[in-house]
Amino acid sequence: MSSFIIKSTLEEYLVANWTATPIKFEGMPIDYSSDTSFIVPKYVGVANSGFYGSGKQTNGQLQIFCYAQNPVLAYKLSDTVCTFFKCLDLSNDVHTLIPQQQGSAINLDDGFFEAFVTVEANCYS
Repeated sequence: MSSFIIKSTLEEYLVANWTATPIKFEGMPIDYSSDTSFIVPKYVGVANSGFYGSGKQTNGQLQIFCYAQNPVLAYKLSDTVCTFFKCLDLSNDVHTLIPQQQGSAINLDDGFFEAFVTVEANCYS
């Protein structure tokens, strides 16, 4: 249950507060003719949950793929994502750590470059 709480809390925070680019969730159409940059979040549950004191800690990751039409803008967008999610204390007792960036943007050969960020989060219940 806590994995779902992490996913929903991170996604709700992203939708409510992100204004830099469009957000495209999996399965949403992408209009490459009008979207010059955008992000695609994908949640990954992590199996290393554990107990602390009288409660339980569940971990999860939100991978955010950042797309732009040149490598500098893709990497800059991933830097913006890192700043956006850095060390947050969110609702439902969800906490983010310092996000990790990929080393460089990848050329997708379709006019876009991709960089990604991994946001690790914990939920205590």
